[in-house]
Amino acid sequence: MIKIKQNAKFIGKAILNSPVEYALQILGDKCTLLILKSIWLGKRKFEDFISDIAVSRGTLSSRLKFLLDHGIIYKDIYQSGPKRYEYKLSEKGLDTYPIASYLWQWNTQWAENSEIPDELIHTSCGNYLNLSTNCSHCSTGIKINDVQFNIKENLKFSKLHNFRTRRSENLSNNINSNIFQIEDLLGDRWTGLVYAGLLYGLRRFDEFNDALEISTNILANRLKKFLDAGVIEKDLYQHKPARYEYRLTKKGRSGYLTAIHLHFWANKWMLNKKNNPISLVHGPCGKELLIKTVCTACSDVVEPSKVSVPSLDEASVV
Repeated sequence: MIKIKQNAKFIGKAILNSPVEYALQILGDKCTLLILKSIWLGKRKFEDFISDIAVSRGTLSSRLKFLLDHGIIYKDIYQSGPKRYEYKLSEKGLDTYPIASYLWQWNTQWAENSEIPDELIHTSCGNYLNLSTNCSHCSTGIKINDVQFNIKENLKFSKLHNFRTRRSENLSNNINSNIFQIEDLLGDRWTGLVYAGLLYGLRRFDEFNDALEISTNILANRLKKFLDAGVIEKDLYQHKPARYEYRLTKKGRSGYLTAIHLHFWANKWMLNKKNNPISLVHGPCGKELLIKTVCTACSDVVEPSKVSVPSLDEASVV
């Protein structure tokens, strides 16, 4: 994780203009993530989503339109009178596969009562799927302390375009810590940004407040959710008044590869690389970080079409 050399406000500006923030503008919504999860698990039709997600028809229509407008999904007509459509992942949407894979992997490891399959099959080798994100240069697995975040000096920050339209019926409220899943971690923008701040080395309440320009009540709420869910822990560093430093637990650190893949997805689809304020370096080999996601059993790069869900009749998840 990054060692803070710049002040918190400078780091915050980098985070708020980073690929992760751009990705959260599209994917940082729990309903959106649940729709994508349903599609990955073979659901295609509006009524399938209604039965799969506890959401109103209006909210579902709004989220599907949002995903269509931003090229994540496309629709195919399957009935002409009245018109009915199937929703499928575009190339841009298919490229979220590593993100979806680590959402699944985190949930199967940490979430109680997770409503997703416990196992996936890598059809290329026939083994149960276990993922590893490796450096493309040295082929070693990426560990959380191996990634160096370099923030460009003398950077001119731009005002981030807000892609989101409206966020009615936010499913991220009132998270039950007993069934906390990673879509709760990324399921609203502020939760995702606080998590990004933890990865970048922010530790204290005032640092988060200064860096992210987040209101104190929202920040306190997100930190409490993380504490209740066991994603972070706190250490007292001042007694009067009581002040704490916040650090990721093992459970919290295990979500870092999702953030890494959000970075690369947005860098490919949403950002001009020259405008990216943050570069990643793989510490062990010293080269700019480029990644590949492989099956640990056969070492092949994992393609979405080569992954199957045992409980589904379809040959693959796409």
